[in-house]
Amino acid sequence: MQKISFWGSIASIIGLIFAAYSFTHTETTSRNTNTEGIQVIGGSGETNANIENTQVINASGQTQVNINPEPKIPRFEGEIGNYQKSKDFTNFIFENQGEKVFINAFYIPNGINERSISRDGFRVDYFHLWENCFEELETNEEPSPLKCEGVGFSIDRSNSPKDANMFYNRGALYIRGYFAIKGCGGPHQGSMGCTLRPLNPEDV
Repeated sequence: MQKISFWGSIASIIGLIFAAYSFTHTETTSRNTNTEGIQVIGGSGETNANIENTQVINASGQTQVNINPEPKIPRFEGEIGNYQKSKDFTNFIFENQGEKVFINAFYIPNGINERSISRDGFRVDYFHLWENCFEELETNEEPSPLKCEGVGFSIDRSNSPKDANMFYNRGALYIRGYFAIKGCGGPHQGSMGCTLRPLNPEDV
């Protein structure tokens, strides 16, 4: 009888220890959450949070923060022009409507298409690129909406002066800096129209 009582006591103690462990484990598990991309794991003093690709690990008194780099800004660099030379630039603008972009482009107009540039001194407010002509042009005939289609680009300077700019210098048009592409509309008389708004680097 004494042996039975002794082993019964041991069994009771083991049962209490197991119950305490189960209760503690349940509490730890209940502290684990995953709400809207936030995950917190409680256990052994470790916390792992994942908030919009930002990870914070706190274990044994150490904290590590990993933050993804800023989203890559779309870039366009190089020469632009009429017809085939217009394709890459116009596609870049169309594909990034509503986005912030970086542009470092230049355009060397000839005597015919220079009239497609609207400028005040060095400042350029508008220019037009012809993409293609659906009717053959006569010798020395200038492209026009009667036979051709293209895209016009205007700059919105309604905000305060910015680093980015569209300007004319020594026979060439330059587009340099960060811009917000406000959008494109049309066609109107065979051409689309797009508006760019200049920005400062800190606006991006």
